[in-house]
Amino acid sequence: MEKNEYRRKDVMSRIQYRRLLASEIFYDGEEREHLPLLEKMTAEGLLYKEPAIREEKGILQCARCGSGKPFLGEVSNCSRCGKKCLYCRACLMMGRAASCGFLYSSAVSPVQHPGLETGNLGWDGKLSAGQRQAAEKLVQCFRSGKSWEFLLWAVCGAGKTEMLFPLISEALKKGNAVMLCTPRRDVVQELEPRLKEAFPKAETAGFYGGKSPESRFCYADVAVATTHQLLRFYKAYTLIIIDEVDAFPYTMDKKLQFAAGQAAADKCMTVYVTATPSRMQQRRAASGSLESAVVSRRFHGKDLPVPRLVWAGNWKKQIENARLPKALRLFLKEAGERQVLLFVPEVSWLNPVQEALNKWQGNLRTATVHSQEEERSERVKMFREGSLDVLITTTILERGITIENVQAAVLGAENAVFTETALIQIAGRAGRSSRYPTGMVSFFHYGSTREMKRAVRTIIQLNRWNS
Repeated sequence: MEKNEYRRKDVMSRIQYRRLLASEIFYDGEEREHLPLLEKMTAEGLLYKEPAIREEKGILQCARCGSGKPFLGEVSNCSRCGKKCLYCRACLMMGRAASCGFLYSSAVSPVQHPGLETGNLGWDGKLSAGQRQAAEKLVQCFRSGKSWEFLLWAVCGAGKTEMLFPLISEALKKGNAVMLCTPRRDVVQELEPRLKEAFPKAETAGFYGGKSPESRFCYADVAVATTHQLLRFYKAYTLIIIDEVDAFPYTMDKKLQFAAGQAAADKCMTVYVTATPSRMQQRRAASGSLESAVVSRRFHGKDLPVPRLVWAGNWKKQIENARLPKALRLFLKEAGERQVLLFVPEVSWLNPVQEALNKWQGNLRTATVHSQEEERSERVKMFREGSLDVLITTTILERGITIENVQAAVLGAENAVFTETALIQIAGRAGRSSRYPTGMVSFFHYGSTREMKRAVRTIIQLNRWNS
């Protein structure tokens, strides 16, 4: 009896704020053994149960991610039911949502809520006038208690996270848990310790792929998650903050946008945070159909670094011959002892560029990172700690990384992967610190593009707004 009661409490603790498969609730591999308990708790009104694959207006759809027929696979002999069965391929990495399975969510109020003291702010910094104005508008909108969409358009290095502190504090003091999500794991890993420090009495936890089941389903007053992890949360939050809302994969993946809607409570304020809003968001903000605040000045009051467009010739041929383009060599010499983030268009160029760098200067401490690099976190940490001179990267580090005195360079800036948005974000890596408010940014190319010119023009325009 005691063991069964413990199991029930364990289920309710794990499932609060979430909607999960039985295999996620019981991750010991014995889900069939525990199904009677879930059925009993459902009958008692403690849990809701719904088919994982449902029919919506005559169309089959995954209940968890909203994906339809093109993403529904079929097995002729399902290992679970032994029959022909549909399953969702789009969210398979979160566990198999199949037509013979169910999603479970809590039918009662959450067991845990933020306490009154969790909203006490441990950050003793001061907001600039522009930051304060934006922060106050965010708080006012939240206090209205309506369902709001809000665009926080703030340039790279404006101190977006700090602007959110008063809003997060307000939500916590009202007993509301907060979700701050971002498309990339690196950003989660950077934000989690900052939020723990800012709200020392709150339970703050990061959620991203690869974590243990115990930490994957723990409670948090402030949850910091990748947008993929939103797929597990359900009708949970009155405040959802989506950082870098314009970043891949969120902008391109409808299931992640669906997940953000599913994670919202009936009345929820959703805040879109970005330095590079889409044209549609800009139009909506200008028309007043999207509440917004614009902060066009960095927190230290200095201009954004304006990139230089630099001809590098046929850089691919030079790199293939283990030679760095002369223009890039001059840039690195000018950087001196300052660290450099060097962006390349494709993973295939990482090692050749590193070899060319090491051949040119054997004493340079270099490393490479990309989205599938197993040691990515460790290498970024080494760079952050000053153990590396040059970090060669794909666009995975175009945003969400702050290094005090870093210089930024793009090799092959003519490649289509370097859009206006990506280039603005890359330029925003430099000059972020009040100690080092300026920095070098160069786009090395074999033919300038419209995207490069637009990026430079936008940065100049943002600087003019403040002059």
